[in-house]
Amino acid sequence: MTILKPKHGWYFWIYGVIALVLGVVLWHNVKMMLVKEQMERYLREKYGKEFVVTKVYYVYPYLGGSLEVEGLAYAKDDPDLKFEIAKSASDNDPNTRAYSEGYNQDLWDKQKREEIERILNSELVWVGVSAYYDEEEVYGRTLSISEAEEQFKGRIDLCVNYVLFLDLFTFKKEFSEYKNLLQGKLSKKQIEYLFPLIKKLKDINYRRVNLVIEFYNEDKRNKVVNEIKRYFNQGKYQFYISEEGLLCRIWIRDINSIDKPEDIGSYINTEIADGYINEEILSK
Repeated sequence: MTILKPKHGWYFWIYGVIALVLGVVLWHNVKMMLVKEQMERYLREKYGKEFVVTKVYYVYPYLGGSLEVEGLAYAKDDPDLKFEIAKSASDNDPNTRAYSEGYNQDLWDKQKREEIERILNSELVWVGVSAYYDEEEVYGRTLSISEAEEQFKGRIDLCVNYVLFLDLFTFKKEFSEYKNLLQGKLSKKQIEYLFPLIKKLKDINYRRVNLVIEFYNEDKRNKVVNEIKRYFNQGKYQFYISEEGLLCRIWIRDINSIDKPEDIGSYINTEIADGYINEEILSK
């Protein structure tokens, strides 16, 4: 008896592989949709308003870390402010609160930056607000920066980052003055500029206010401005910009305690890690 065999048996292998791939893709998409819904529910319960989570994906570990599921989120009432939310991929509890995200921090940074931007009349400024509190103090509601300043008085700090530009000729000519500035020794010209600036930025709502001023080469203005604006356009308010073109950086701590022009020098942080001056530029 002759047994008939399919002429094209390899078709079944191809169809089987396709079905398997489609099954894996479908399973992955369903899982990511469930994670998205869980993330949105968590944010809604924590902040008392609606959020949208997009681009849910796996983040693969580096140097022995654990696999995470991460999403990009925004509040429906403020879609321009985007932030990341993540959890361990091994956490399958649909009601877990073990998420990593910083919406409050990003919201306060954005709102405080808008206030400082008006004070300085400059877009080239960003801030970091650090408040110390228990999650249960604010669970179920969203606090504005003014509400946070009131509720966390004595437990909230502020750091202001401000970018200015210098033409290279002036920087080289006044190099010794900028080098002395890093050591807390100010020229009359520097005092006349810095003291009014400090008075503008002092804020009694904060336990401590630090001021970081970075002076960049005027020739790099367009590149620096575009980089800063790109972060803001992406809805990001915490970032570091490239040091290409950086001429000098000073860190003035606790400006709320500076009452007289002659006080400034003693509040300039002279640690090498905080201050910076570009000495190599002198040879160019």
